[in-house]
Amino acid sequence: MSEAIYVVEFRSISRGIAALDAMCKRTEFELLYAAPVCIGKYLICVGGDIADITEAQTAAETDDDEMPLASSLLTGIHPAILSYFKKGQSKTEEMPAAMGVFETVSAAQAFFSLDKALKGAHAKLMRVWICNTIGGKLCWVLGGSTSDIQSAISAARGCVPEKEQAGSRIIIAPDSRVVNLKGV
Repeated sequence: MSEAIYVVEFRSISRGIAALDAMCKRTEFELLYAAPVCIGKYLICVGGDIADITEAQTAAETDDDEMPLASSLLTGIHPAILSYFKKGQSKTEEMPAAMGVFETVSAAQAFFSLDKALKGAHAKLMRVWICNTIGGKLCWVLGGSTSDIQSAISAARGCVPEKEQAGSRIIIAPDSRVVNLKGV
C-alpha cells in the first residue's frame, strides 16, 4: 500500500470546513490536521492510501466558486511523517548531537521539504508547528548526528524555492529544554 499526504489551504474558513466535509463523505483517510490558521485561512492535512487521498483531493478541489489557495499531494512519503501525526509527540529520550530547524511560508511546501529531508539523511522527526501563532508558516525540527542534520537541511533547502523558505538553522549540541519544546 502506497502512503500519501494531501495538504490544502483555503482563503476562507467556511470553504475549508465545507471541503473537509466533502472529503469525509467521499473517502477514508487519516485526518492529520484541520483548523483555522493565521491569517483567517483554513488548513487541512490528510494522510493514507494514495487512492483514498487522491479521492479526497478531488472532493476538496471540485467547487468552481472557490478553488484552494494552495495544495500539495505528496506520494511515497517517508513513514515517519504519518507516524508522527498518528502517535503525537513525546518527550525525546535521547539527546541528539544536532537539531535541524526548517520553516516555510506555506504548509504545502513544508511537507515536501520534510519528506526530502527525512529521505536525505538518517534523522528523527521531533516536532512540527503548523501555521497558528507563527503567521501561517510551518516549521519542523529533526534530530540526529551533525552530518545527518546537515544533509537533511541541505536536502530541504534544495527542494523548496528560496522565496518559500522562511528560515533554517542547524543547532549543534542542543540543550535538553530546547530538544523537548512542544509541537503538534
